[in-house]
Amino acid sequence: MGADDARTESAYWDPVPTAREIVTRWRGGSDELSIGEGRWEDRNWLNVPGPFYTGETDDGMNGPVYAPGLVLCGGDGGMEFIYRQPQTREEVETLLEVAWGEPFGGYAWDGDDRWSEDSVRDWWAGRARVREWIHSEIAR
Repeated sequence: MGADDARTESAYWDPVPTAREIVTRWRGGSDELSIGEGRWEDRNWLNVPGPFYTGETDDGMNGPVYAPGLVLCGGDGGMEFIYRQPQTREEVETLLEVAWGEPFGGYAWDGDDRWSEDSVRDWWAGRARVREWIHSEIAR
């Protein structure tokens, strides 16, 4: 049974082990497992809860170009944000490629260690603000 098969058996598929395996392979076995230096304190308020998020990024819009199903730009300063967490190995790999191409190194993957039940509930309760942002972007 593969990692994607396990996703169908539980309510949550954790993409981080897959990401770590990909990073290890790409880095030739190096134990330097990082996708960037995104800081939780700098995260874009539009990031959805989950392991991957963005802190400070450039406004070059590479994320939406190369990972349109996962990344958009907006919010404070037009920075990139994760609007949907990856659900397959291919999506994880795409997100990692975007993260490593981000000049400010603003991506991170420790969100599951940072989000609490209360902060997820707060994010969800504030989803009207996200909807307002979406509507304002569409109206442009």
